[in-house]
Parts: sequence; C-alpha cells; structure tokens
Amino acid sequence: SIDEQGNEYIKYDEDRNKKNVFWVTFGTSTNPGKKSTEDKEPMDLYYSYTDDFGDTYYTVEKIPNPDSKGKFNEKLEEDEEVYVWDWLAKDTGNKVAAQAECQIRMPSSGEVLYAVWNEAGEKISDVMFRRIIPSGVIIEGVVNPIDEAAPVISISGISDGDIVSSDTEINITLNETGIWEAELISDIKTQTYNSKFTVKAESTRKDYTLKVTAEDLNKNISEKTIEFTVDGRSPKINISGIKNNDYKNTGVRITIETTGDNEEITMTKNGITLDSKGRYNLEEEGKYKLTVNAKGNGFESIENITFVIDKTPPKISIKGVEDGESYLGSAKPIVEITDNYSSKLNNLEIKLNDRDFLSSTKITKADDYTLSVFAEDEAGNISELTLDFTIKEKRESPANREVAINDEEVPESKLQEFTGQLVQEDGKDSVITGFNLSIVIPEGTFDEPVDYVITKLEEEGYGSRILKIGDDAYDIMFMDSSGNIIHEFPEGIELIFQYNEAGIPQGLSEEDIKILHYDENLEMWIAVPCEVDTENNTVSATVYHLSTYSTALYPNFPKLLDSKGHWSERIIYKSVSMNIVCGDQKGNFNPDNYITREEMAKVIVNALGLENDDIAEIKDIENAAQWAKDYVRQAVASNAMELDEKGNFNPKQMATREDVLKAAAKVFALDETDIEIQYKDLEEVPAHLRETLRKLTGEAIVKGYPDGTFKVRNNVRRCEFIKIIAEYLDK
Repeated sequence: SIDEQGNEYIKYDEDRNKKNVFWVTFGTSTNPGKKSTEDKEPMDLYYSYTDDFGDTYYTVEKIPNPDSKGKFNEKLEEDEEVYVWDWLAKDTGNKVAAQAECQIRMPSSGEVLYAVWNEAGEKISDVMFRRIIPSGVIIEGVVNPIDEAAPVISISGISDGDIVSSDTEINITLNETGIWEAELISDIKTQTYNSKFTVKAESTRKDYTLKVTAEDLNKNISEKTIEFTVDGRSPKINISGIKNNDYKNTGVRITIETTGDNEEITMTKNGITLDSKGRYNLEEEGKYKLTVNAKGNGFESIENITFVIDKTPPKISIKGVEDGESYLGSAKPIVEITDNYSSKLNNLEIKLNDRDFLSSTKITKADDYTLSVFAEDEAGNISELTLDFTIKEKRESPANREVAINDEEVPESKLQEFTGQLVQEDGKDSVITGFNLSIVIPEGTFDEPVDYVITKLEEEGYGSRILKIGDDAYDIMFMDSSGNIIHEFPEGIELIFQYNEAGIPQGLSEEDIKILHYDENLEMWIAVPCEVDTENNTVSATVYHLSTYSTALYPNFPKLLDSKGHWSERIIYKSVSMNIVCGDQKGNFNPDNYITREEMAKVIVNALGLENDDIAEIKDIENAAQWAKDYVRQAVASNAMELDEKGNFNPKQMATREDVLKAAAKVFALDETDIEIQYKDLEEVPAHLRETLRKLTGEAIVKGYPDGTFKVRNNVRRCEFIKIIAEYLDK
C-alpha cells in the first residue's frame, strides 16, 4: 500500500509473509441447490497455495463427472483426469446450501491456512473449520494419547536438608505446561508464591518447609516438599563449575570452598559413593549428587546439588510409516522420543516435506513424503531421523464417485403424518408409536384427551460434523381440546428411536448416535443426553419440550461421562453443540472444576462471536496455552476481559464472579429492569458493577447464594459460567 506521502508500507499483518507461501480459495456459483436463498449461492470451496509467488499452484488429479454442471465439463473425454485445485468443502449431493459465507485467515508466517465458513440450509446452520498445512494436508482432528502422568516438579536454588548462610533465590519449574503454587512455611508465618522468590538470610536460624503443588493441563496433580534452614551465622559454601539441576553433555570440573573449620564432602553417581575431594573432574554419564557439610563456631551449613552428565542423544522412533514403504489411501505417522536422563526436550521439530507437522495427524493426500524429526534433550544432545514414504490414491468405485460430485437436484418428498388421539388410563404410562419413533408419556401427564400429530420430515443433512444415518426428522405436536399446542412437559416424556445398524459407515459405531432437536431461535441442531441400546438398536432420551427431533451420527461429540446426571448436563450438551465449549482429552467436561481466565475467554469469544482486528499487547501471553492465545487476544481486544495493572492477563488464574460482572458490563446487551437487589454483601461489589449485577439479577441470568449473599470474589465453576452464558443467549 502507499500512504499519503507516497511511501510504501505493509497494511495487513497477513502480508508480512516470512515463508513465501500464499493461500488462495474460491467458491463456485454453479450449484445453487433447492434450499438456497440466492440464485447463485456458492456450494463448493476450493483451495490452493503457491510458494513461488504464483508461478505454480498446488493441484490434485480428479475425474470430473461428465454430467456435472461445473466448469470442467467442456472438451473432456469420459474418465479423463484433470489437474484442479483441491476441495476445501464439497457438496455431497444432499443439496444443502453449504459454504454460503467463508472467511480465510492466515498467520503472518504464512505457514497455515485457516478456513471458517457457514454451512447453512433452510433449517441448518453449522460453523465449519479447517486447518491446512502447506503440504496440502487437511487437518480435521488429531487423536493424542491421554496424559495421565503428573507433572514433574524441579526446585532450583535450594535442596532438601540444606543449611545455607546467604540470601537464596528459589525457582520452581515443571517438565510440561501447567501451573504451580509454593507454600513457604516457617514457625512465624506461611507465604504463598507462584513465581520465583528469595529467602533472606538473617542473624538467626530459621527452619523452613517448602511445599509445592503443581497441576498440568489435564488436571494431573503432583506435590513436592523439602525442608531447609537459613542461618546468616553459618559457614559459607561456594561450589563452582556446576549448579543444582544442571544437565551437561560434556565433562565437568567442580571446585568446592568453605569458610568453616571442618568440612565433609560426599559425591555419589547413580547412588554409588565416590571418593571425597575438594575438586572433581567428572567425565562419565550418570546422575550425580553432591553434598557439602561445613562447620565452624558452633554453626553448620549443608548444601546439596544434583546434576546429570548425559552424552547420549535422545532416541527417535516413528510408528505408522516405514522408510521406503507405500500406503493405500492414508497413513498416520506417530513420532515417539525417549531419553536416558531427560524428562523433557529442549527442542522438537517434526517436518513433513519441509513443513511443520503434528505427530498422529492422518495424511490422506496421495503424494511422496519426507518426514524429518529433530530432537534435542536437556543436556543439548541432538538426534535427527529422516524417512521417505508414499501414499497412493485409493480409488472409489464409479458409483460412489458419481454420488460425490453429482449436481442434479434431489426431488422434494411429500410430508407424511401420523395422527391420533390419546386418552391416558389411570396408573399406566402411555406409548405412541409411529414410523421408527416411540413416545412414552408417563402416567398423569394429561388429565384430558389430547390430539397428536407426528410429521415425518425429509431432512437431507445436518452439517458436515453431523452425519445422517437414514433416519428422518420428526415434528412432534400435542394439542388440548381447545386446540392449544402443548409445548412443555415439566416431568418429561421419553423418545425412543429405532435405528438401522447397517446405515452406520465403516469406522463409526453405534455409540456415535445422538438424538438432536432443532432450535428455532438458534437455527441449528442441538444434541440432548441420550442412551444407546446396542442390543435392541434403539436410542432414547427424556425431553421436556417438543420441537423437531431426529437421530444422527455425531462422531466428534465428546462422551461427557462425568456430566451424566449433573444438573447442568443439558446446558453442557447445548454448549458443545454450539461449539462454545468442548470436552478434554478423556471426553470429560469437568463441570465442577473452577474455570480459568483463558477458558473463560474461549467461552465468551465463541458464544458471542467476538471479532476485533486490533492486536492486544499482553505481556504474559506466552503463559497461555497454545489453543488459548487467540481467544485471550480476542477477548482483550474486544474489551470483554481486562489486563491487570502490569499488563498481564493471568490466563491460568481462576476466574471470579467479579470477572463475570466485568465481562457482562462490557459485552452483554442487557435490558432495563425495575428490580431492587437485596444481596447482604452488596457493599463488597465494586460500585461501577452494581448496575450490571442488578440487570443480570433482573433477567434471572445470575442469582445469589441461599444465604442471601453474592460473594463477588468467589471463583466460578465451569458449569456455573456456561449456565450464565446459556441464560443470556436465551434472552
């Protein structure tokens, strides 16, 4: 771009491309579909990339359908292959008005293409997401091993049993991403730290207990406790050439000096005691521990140092592919690193055809591949491994290929209705059966005869995350004698769907079946808690209001095992369906865990669709999890969440009820209310947030505790926060 003075400048950060990789997409306008709201609504999205500034573009081989209305039907012979851009999203013949709106995003490095689009039909609205690396591989999901290992805590600056005479700086590190809290306990007081700290030496003896508690991203918890003493009158110990918790890939020379009258030096290697010396030249690999004890004038100092000499590089192994082999259709390389001494790696780089690659990613594009791995352990030892493999195209049958790219319209089907009148008998449940659906109405639900209408709808798709399995959707309606429609059932009724096991595609299971209802306000399908009976081929759910219900395969829906029976279970299902939240790697939602600020940022941004092109400067952004960084930036840029006075976001800190009020004040659109709030501890709520609290209370979005307090500084549980969001979105 050119500014007013005629100077060139870079207007958009996406143009600061460091890799010379440029992504391009386009949507066709030749497949309007019968449900489209416009004559030329795009249905197919294509993508490509160029790393030579447009001289060449990435393409794939395809055989066009000779009956297609697309752009490749001219001057082609039947079964002739053409080189075209690959599909990012392709209508499968269901004729849902897909890909109507699309946003393409790319980081400044140019390494990845992020595509987000809306697949929408008359009654379908799903936001779809794809991430593509420059090898052309689409990454739709990655299956990682479940992490059940607790984080390893390392304490530097002091060791268990030390008696030191000078000021001591203590730092705690973990072998993986996580948070820690240290309690320093003396006979006078207890102090809490979550960053490095210094213990001051005084002219008196002070005994300390240091207790460290750590938690990783998967909620695995570990603890470590040491005891030490600080006494400014004790002899001084000076150890040079090595530090506590050092890793070395060369020999070390250690010199020990003390100011005491007597000294005792002990060195062990792998638990075996070595000769006592005042100077050591060590060359052999091993885990070492050095203990120095100095005495003088009736006082004592003790210092313990552990360190590792490791000259052996880490071992790289790759599963799923072998050097020189070919694979039909797909392959999933899994990279594993082991090391004799290191519990973590200083550096790990995995490249596929010179592009960043994520281990365990399934590769489906037919091509020749070079996979290279670079690993560096804590001592600085380096290993590299490279292998070549090929993926060959798995050809579909001609019949399947025709279905995949057919452009012909699917004819409208006539609506089918099942009607009748229900008169409930005393003491008995009632059952209505129509098509492949049974409805169980508990006794006493109706005290008069009611009419019912079950309308079978020809639903043709639910978005690409949800797969149709041959069942149709049903609009269920009950009417009283006055013709009023009965929408709500406080005690619930049970829906039981019969499904055909043969309709489940290979690779999916009956456990992936969900019951969905169509939310008219959100214009999308929402999953409800249900039970699958694989012996009888049924899936059932208790529902409390009637609308349109159906069954479908929802393979990426988390199992949410820990949410079963929880008071927030239905809210959790709805939030997951709306892509506001998701489960962890174990399939749990952890509803009663306190929500962190970075988790809160994700929920707010997803729920409210916050977008702001400004890039917020956040000093501690690197403390946020990788998945959370963009959400944190967006939440701050959109003014939904604040930084502290130092410019930090504190992503791992637990969110409080005050944080919720601040967010609501900034980004919620709340109605006026005449309600007067009566919280006993209202004075503890900051004055500028009391009006927001009044409006939230008036709209029943929040409420206080049973004792009449609000407790503004209390932490917020995950279930509580998504309930607040759900209540707000329902208004």
